[in-house]
Amino acid sequence: MRLFIVVLTFLSWLIASPAYAGDKYYLNSIQGLTLEPEGDTVGQLYQGVEVEKIAEKGNWAKVRLVGWLKITGLSPQPPQALEIRNLIDRFSKHDDYVHVLGEVKNNSPQDYKLLMVTVVFYNQDREVVNTTITLIPSLKKGEVKPFKAIVEADETIKTYKAQVEPLN
Repeated sequence: MRLFIVVLTFLSWLIASPAYAGDKYYLNSIQGLTLEPEGDTVGQLYQGVEVEKIAEKGNWAKVRLVGWLKITGLSPQPPQALEIRNLIDRFSKHDDYVHVLGEVKNNSPQDYKLLMVTVVFYNQDREVVNTTITLIPSLKKGEVKPFKAIVEADETIKTYKAQVEPLN
């Protein structure tokens, strides 16, 4: 009997050991949680939730939350709460301005009252040439809104970087 308890204790320690932990992933969308592949949904996990993948079966991953998710719903990187996408730059000689167009998507579970998009323009030596700020009012969860940043054309502008942050 004592040997059984010692073996059981050792096995439980071995299973819980970090050396036997699964890979960590982050949900890239809202996922229904089931107790088995193709089973009935018993709950929901939201985008950005960290899970530990401990097994795979077809298109499903068993995660340490004791449930199953479709593999397509997993990402090894956490999603950005606010995402800039579909960037287009237009160096217009007609009006002597540089136009940067894009969209901001709210991937978080919260609404934002005010966002600030900052676009920084650089020369070939990665030195800042110009900066512009655009404000986006009211971006609800899951919503996408366009933005436009305009600066006076400068022959030294070679590249730019856009970033977004909440102001509320």
